[in-house]
Amino acid sequence: MKPLKSKNKITTVVLLAAGIGSRLHPLTLDSPKCLTVIKGKPILQHLLDTFRTQGIKKIIIATGYLEHRIREYMNQHAQNMQVEYVFNVDYQTTNNIYSLWLT
Repeated sequence: MKPLKSKNKITTVVLLAAGIGSRLHPLTLDSPKCLTVIKGKPILQHLLDTFRTQGIKKIIIATGYLEHRIREYMNQHAQNMQVEYVFNVDYQTTNNIYSLWLT
């Protein structure tokens, strides 16, 4: 993917990764939806690859369900990027808008 041309360089992104991913059960019973493998690698890795090509430096991740798995993955794969976690304690009863509000 070619870097986007823009007058205003975006260097920070927000990822919403707090949900249970119930529509993808049984794939998400013991793994967050963002770690589901598509075309040979987790969705999260596809995003990280795109962020790198676009010059993203900081990622804010709203987490909830199986947060520790997301942290483990990011610790191993998000080199040279600043990562901030925002835990949605109410992830089982709220939606993406609430997770976004928390960030």
